[in-house]
Amino acid sequence: MPIKCDCCGVQTEIAESFVKERKSFQRHTKYYCPTCWSERQLATHKWSLLWTFGIGIIGALLIWWSPEFGTGWLLTNLFLFQFFLILTIVPHELSHALIAHYVGFRVFAVNIGFGQKLWKGKFLGLDVELKVIPVGGVTLVAPRETKRFRRKLFLIVVAGPLINLAIALLTMAFAGKGVWNWNQVDQRPIPLTMLFYANVWVLVFNLWPRVIKLLGNTASDGKQLLNIPFLKSGKIEEAHAFWFAGEAARCHDRGDFEDANLWFERGLALYPNNVLLLNGRGLRLLQQSKYEEERNCFSSLLKSDSEKPAFRAVILNNIAYTNVLIGKQELLDEADRFSQEAMANLGSMPSIRGTRGAVLAELGRFNEALPLLHDAMQRGASASSKAQNACLIAMAEARQGNVSGAQKFLFEARKLDARCPLLERAEVVVAG
Repeated sequence: MPIKCDCCGVQTEIAESFVKERKSFQRHTKYYCPTCWSERQLATHKWSLLWTFGIGIIGALLIWWSPEFGTGWLLTNLFLFQFFLILTIVPHELSHALIAHYVGFRVFAVNIGFGQKLWKGKFLGLDVELKVIPVGGVTLVAPRETKRFRRKLFLIVVAGPLINLAIALLTMAFAGKGVWNWNQVDQRPIPLTMLFYANVWVLVFNLWPRVIKLLGNTASDGKQLLNIPFLKSGKIEEAHAFWFAGEAARCHDRGDFEDANLWFERGLALYPNNVLLLNGRGLRLLQQSKYEEERNCFSSLLKSDSEKPAFRAVILNNIAYTNVLIGKQELLDEADRFSQEAMANLGSMPSIRGTRGAVLAELGRFNEALPLLHDAMQRGASASSKAQNACLIAMAEARQGNVSGAQKFLFEARKLDARCPLLERAEVVVAG
């Protein structure tokens, strides 16, 4: 059904169930498309983070000006509580990941926070990524086999809350009865008390069974623990299929396209109708420049499960991008409509923004296209995706007559991925 975002004004045709769920969550006041809603949530958390540090600074200044003034100590302890809330995310997510590794699951990533990437590297043998807004976290894991899946998943999920409980009990052992005494909250810093209550808060917050909207409709630890005994075989198979897709994605990011193909083939041999693996196969056809086959693959997927908004947005995005690469004029109108809807639903994703930029460039709207392409290139998850966006920028610059700029990005694309499927096309356009 068609609906208009009250923030950006974009009207899209999306699933009726998704509209009802989103409006219900927003208490029937305004409708925000998922892109605008996510941006508003992130902006709220940014301001919350600034207020946290602002409270700490004000508290320190008040203590410096007048140590006897109780408000300064109160604000300082409130800052400590907020600070420890942020810190507790790290052991919580690492516990999920370490137990997952111990029971034989594949740990793909441990993401701490949201927004733009701040740091990415190895910690305790795990791939850890820190984001600029340290609110919440996600650990991506998948089972290598389905044997005893429920038992293993229970241990993985419960590990996060248990580490917070352990830290709270350890803090209470050091502080003793002092953790219950709030009389000194406006007289001196009480870090152990604040650490204790921060972990208790995180423990309760995660065990409360609900859906966390900021994480893309992700079930809390408590809700997952309640759902685990009732998981159907189809959900377990989806989790197992995610392992094949995740390994293929890792291979693709490294440029090992043959190994990526093998992972998709292994997964599809077990789960021939899994939409995640079928989507991956379509992307494999893109890498091989088989655009017509790729378009047919994505079109069939769109018909198979179009009521899932996030899945629909990804498939629409893939079709729009394929239409651009096919280059037929009659497909550009469809690419324009599809990329607009994908932007309205998942517009914060670099791949979605890059496709929208590619479509706008084909339509000759370079002033709108280039900022999206630059953003997609900067935030791209892999060298391959960055190279494709660099090629698209090079072609857009060449069509505007900026040959030096086009050559610069063409050189960058070659450096990022010498096997990029768009390189030959970009070289022709720039040379022309």
